[in-house]
Amino acid sequence: QGGWKALRSLRRDAVVRALQYTDNIVAKLKTEKFSFHSGDIIFLYRNAICLTKGIVRKEAEKAVLGMIDRWDKVVSITSDSQIEYVMGYVECLHAKQELHKMLPIETKSFITKLIRKATKQHALEDIIRFNPHPFLEADKVPTTPKQYCYTCGMYMEVWNECQNCGAELHETPDFEGMCEAVVWTSVFEDIGVPLEACDGMAVLVDVLPLIKHLRPYKGISLLGRDLYRLQCYFITHLAYILGGWGRINCKAQREMLNEEIVFLLLNMDTVIRMKDPELVGEFVQALHIFGFHDSHPIMERGHRFLLHSENKTCWAGARSTFYKRYHSAYCGIIGLSDFQFQKGRKMPQKWIDAFTSHAPSSNDEDSNEDE
Repeated sequence: QGGWKALRSLRRDAVVRALQYTDNIVAKLKTEKFSFHSGDIIFLYRNAICLTKGIVRKEAEKAVLGMIDRWDKVVSITSDSQIEYVMGYVECLHAKQELHKMLPIETKSFITKLIRKATKQHALEDIIRFNPHPFLEADKVPTTPKQYCYTCGMYMEVWNECQNCGAELHETPDFEGMCEAVVWTSVFEDIGVPLEACDGMAVLVDVLPLIKHLRPYKGISLLGRDLYRLQCYFITHLAYILGGWGRINCKAQREMLNEEIVFLLLNMDTVIRMKDPELVGEFVQALHIFGFHDSHPIMERGHRFLLHSENKTCWAGARSTFYKRYHSAYCGIIGLSDFQFQKGRKMPQKWIDAFTSHAPSSNDEDSNEDE
């Protein structure tokens, strides 16, 4: 018992260093690169404001509120902006709404008109990777356009036969697409703007019924490294969405989410052996959302790995991309922070119904109304 408690101050100090590191690397960005990345950074890092206290919250406020101030001064989004910039704007709005940092011009009608005009110039597959409605009707999950070699654990640009080992190639469930769809439909729902494309609308309850086709989840020995990692990211992001990015304690839904929970518990040692701090941090936070305490031995193993693997660039390699640097730091933060649930927040019943395939789709009448 004393072991996990002794890690608390070490975890806090590492989180503070990661926040300061990210604040420093973002401050050095030129305007174009800041405009591209900062919406995602603000979206993610504000969780360290909303779910923590003390020095961690203070450092998070310094970093994130400074980024928002710069965003408001230098980032300009129109309905004709590239979709990547529009999505960054949606992420930033999501954070600004929660932090009560909306500009006077950013009224509900203004942002709804701007975002809807932008998204209606694109198809659903350009925004959330696929249109969920045909898959709901066919009762199947989308598959990847690229072929996968289970022997090499890699996706290939060629068809039928692996160019490395000659093994037969296969279509696989599109875990990455499912992850994108779950995240973006929920983000649009959170900010109160319909996700409307030129070929229709999509909401989270259109995607959740497809998850049963991804089960049962498989180990790395069966999937190979690349597909296994995509499966892991889907599972952690499903936890984030259902758990309000750490605001909702999903312990009451453990039976419904038993397959995801068992996978995380059984595979923590695997991602530690992979020396993958991003996945370790995400596993720890997902298990926290599912109600596991810091004293749980698997949680403690995750904490110890993150503390031991921290380096001068937090948890990224020296030659990592900018995204890798801030995302690795963020995963260290969520894995080591003492996040607090928000009292009274519960998983919406319509999500629970959709997860068990009882919810109406957005193609059905009145499906967008609050229950």
